[in-house]
Amino acid sequence: MKVLDHKGNGSIGDVIKGIEWIIENKEKYNIRITNISVGSNKKSDKGKENELLEAVERLWDSGIVVCVAAGNNGPEPQSVTTPGTSRKVITVGASDDSGVVEVMGNITTDYSGRGPTKDCICKPDLVAPGSNIWSCRAINKTFFANSKAMYVAKSGTSMSTPVVSAAAALVLSANQKLSNNEVKMILLNGTEDIGFDKTKQGRGLIKIDKILSSPYVTGEF
Repeated sequence: MKVLDHKGNGSIGDVIKGIEWIIENKEKYNIRITNISVGSNKKSDKGKENELLEAVERLWDSGIVVCVAAGNNGPEPQSVTTPGTSRKVITVGASDDSGVVEVMGNITTDYSGRGPTKDCICKPDLVAPGSNIWSCRAINKTFFANSKAMYVAKSGTSMSTPVVSAAAALVLSANQKLSNNEVKMILLNGTEDIGFDKTKQGRGLIKIDKILSSPYVTGEF
């Protein structure tokens, strides 16, 4: 769903409308996974943040696997952005944010949102690579105006989250009968402790080979 403009900006209301469309059309288009690589910032209206959180949790309750970015406001505690603060969804941080990178035009380091949330929920749930990830580039994207390339290296938890969404897709491709809660369990168990505090790495770094060898995926349980 396109909820952002040509500059990458959007409103919480637009994101909620996109979520509502997915819920209404999930059976028609067999939607099983939603990747949300956007989040509220510190200037957001708190009431609207609560509405976004509620919408994302309705999406999860409808049976869809929801993977959400932890945000780029780290490294302070309680810096995970909404809706990554939801207890239900799979919140994804960046495993490799220790180096200096450019995130949305800003030079930064240790950017990945850290837990716990203000409600003492342990977040993020897990991490994936998020720094200098090659992806497609919108031609009219203003902060890539000096480049004519069709692909560009980007950094942020917005890049980490699709890695986990893709892993969820592999799991459901192998076993379509799994619920979103079961997929979440498989993903969390398919991680590796990489030595960071749980407030940064959650359960650890996602390991695709470990996930795909799960007996719940292979059908050997």
